[in-house]
Amino acid sequence: MLADFVDALIERGTFVMGGPFSDNSGSMSLLEGVDADEARRILEDDPFMKNGVFVLEEIREWNVFVDELSRAG
Repeated sequence: MLADFVDALIERGTFVMGGPFSDNSGSMSLLEGVDADEARRILEDDPFMKNGVFVLEEIREWNVFVDELSRAG
């Protein structure tokens, strides 16, 4: 169920990466190509969110200035 949800987001190019913090205090998901409102709508459909396993605490937009993929070769 969760795998299907995440796989669909990966196929759409929306879900980039995610996982738990090393101290197990929560987790983070990186979504691409959506604004904060769309991210909230997407996450509201997450099976773990719907069943109370995860609780959404914060959505923050992020501007990437430097990354490995955009580096000129």
